[in-house]
Amino acid sequence: MSSINGFGTLYYGWRHAPDGTATATQWACAFWVPLLPLRRQRLRIASNLAQPTLRSHLGGLVVSQTDTYELLDTTPLQLPEIAATLTKTYLGLPALLIGPVLLAGVALLAARQLGLDTTPGSPAFTVYVGLGFVGIVNFLYQAVRAIRRARGWQPRVRTPHQP
Repeated sequence: MSSINGFGTLYYGWRHAPDGTATATQWACAFWVPLLPLRRQRLRIASNLAQPTLRSHLGGLVVSQTDTYELLDTTPLQLPEIAATLTKTYLGLPALLIGPVLLAGVALLAARQLGLDTTPGSPAFTVYVGLGFVGIVNFLYQAVRAIRRARGWQPRVRTPHQP
């Protein structure tokens, strides 16, 4: 499995088992966004997820990512997992990314309705800018987290390197 600048194939919908194996759906992706489910597979992660596998080419214009998995079995696609992945991607992610900006706009409108000063440098404007900053940081955090999850990383669980 590999991707170049987020184009290629990635795994989403990971379900990790106690025995060190996992099931995941392989997706055709663009900009790390899942577009089409290809197959569901049971596999073992052979890459060391603690080490970055990104490679830069052409002065950083092209970034490639290659991870290695031991394929154990192919299983049928699961409609609930596909629906969950699509819902998280096309509804949840935009809500996470746009939510802070909308909240900031609502807060600024509410401050104006209350008659508060909303000119640059005022406390209300500072809150507005702060919420916008939180939105940007959240966007970057969620993007990195989604890419790591597509590689098989589990939050709060260390995956030992499989030689």
